[in-house]
Amino acid sequence: MKKISTILLFRYRACYAITLDYVNKGRLKSGWTYLLMTLLISSSTPVTSAEYIADNAQLTWLGLGLDSQSGFKKQACVTGRWKKTGDTSVELSYLGSRQTKDTMEQVFGKVKGGVNVIIFSGSVSVSMTSRISENKTTAASTVKLMYNGPNYTLENRHLTPLGQAMLDAAPNIVINKCGDEFIYHMDTGGEVYVTAKLHFKSKEAYKKFVTKVKVRVLFVKKTKTYTKEWYDYAEDAVYSINVVTNGGETPKLTQLLNNNPKYCKIENINECFNTANLLFDYLFGDNGYHQDLSTASRKVLSFDTRRYDHSGHFALNPPNEPYIDPGFKIQEEKIKIKLLEQYDYQQSLQAFYAVESDREKKEKYAKALTKVEHNLAKLHQATVACQAASEFEVCRIAVDQAMLDLYIIQI
Repeated sequence: MKKISTILLFRYRACYAITLDYVNKGRLKSGWTYLLMTLLISSSTPVTSAEYIADNAQLTWLGLGLDSQSGFKKQACVTGRWKKTGDTSVELSYLGSRQTKDTMEQVFGKVKGGVNVIIFSGSVSVSMTSRISENKTTAASTVKLMYNGPNYTLENRHLTPLGQAMLDAAPNIVINKCGDEFIYHMDTGGEVYVTAKLHFKSKEAYKKFVTKVKVRVLFVKKTKTYTKEWYDYAEDAVYSINVVTNGGETPKLTQLLNNNPKYCKIENINECFNTANLLFDYLFGDNGYHQDLSTASRKVLSFDTRRYDHSGHFALNPPNEPYIDPGFKIQEEKIKIKLLEQYDYQQSLQAFYAVESDREKKEKYAKALTKVEHNLAKLHQATVACQAASEFEVCRIAVDQAMLDLYIIQI
C-alpha cells in the first residue's frame, strides 16, 4: 500500500496574547494603533499550547489511522459519531520581527521530546512561513489574528469492517492498513497574518537597515517615529503590506487587498500605509471582520490522535512502533529549505516587479518570476513523489532530480 502524507505537525506555541469571546465579552476597540500598543505592552499571562496541525486536513479524516513515526495517513479502522462543541473566540498576537527558523517552529512545530516530525510538508505551511518571516534580504513585522471555531470529537467508537478484518492480522499488516493511532479530535477556525515587509536588493542593504535603524515596527503610520535615518536606509527598498490566511477569508478582506496598493516605493509609502490602515480598521474595528466571522471559511487547524488501546481496541495496537527509513527526513529537509528559498525569491521579485517602471527591468523581473514558478513546480512534484513512495529510494531519486532541474535565481 502506498503512503499518503497527512502533513502532520506538532506545534508548540508560547506567546503573549489577548483573547476575546465575541459572544460574552464585547467587541474589540477600534483603531489599529491602539491595538498595537495594547499588544506590545500587555502583561497578560503567556498562553502555552501544544497540538498537531495539518495542511488541508478535512473533518472526514476523523477516525482515519495514522503512522505515529512518519505522520502518513492510513485507512479508517474505527468509526463513530461526531460530537460538536465550542463557541467562536478570537486571539490576537503581535509576532513582531521573526526569523524563518523561529517562524518554522510556530507554523511547523516539533514532536514530543523535541524531535522533529518525519513528514513532507505541504505548500501551505511552507509558503506561510516564508510570507510572515524575515530572511537575509527582507525585514518584516507581523500581527496574527486567530479565531477558534467549533471542535469535533469522534465518540461512540467501534471498528469498521476493515478494523474487524485486522483483528487476526499480522502486526506489520495492521500498521500498514490502520497505523498505530487514529484521529479522534479536530479544532476548526482560521488564521490571519498581516505582514509588512521591506524588500532589499542585497544582504548588505538589509544589514545596514537592521543595524542602524532602532525603530523597525513597519505598521506605524507617518509619525515622528519614522526618522530621516529610517527613510535614508530604506530608500532603495520596496515596502509591501499583505495578508496571509489559513481559513478566515471574507469577501471584504479580499476586496480590500485587490483594490488598494500593496507594494510601494519608499517615496510613495503613504499609499501602502493607507492600505494598512484600512486592513487594521476592518480586522480589528467595531464594525468589521468580527461581524463577518459567521460567513468566513473555517479550516481544520489542528487535530489530536489516540492509540487504539486507549480507545479499547487493544487488538489493533501492534507490539512494536512503526518504522520509517531515516533517509526520508533528510530528503524532507532538502525540499523544505529549497521551497522556503524559492518562496522568498518570489515575494521579493513580485515586490520589485510591481513598482518598476522601466520596461527592460520589468521584463527581467518577469523572467525571473517564471523561473521561480518552474522551480516551485519541480519541488512540489518531488514532494508528491515522496508522499506516495513506498520505498525511500524512489523519494531520493525524485528529490535529486528536482534539485538538478532548478534554475539559479538572481534578484
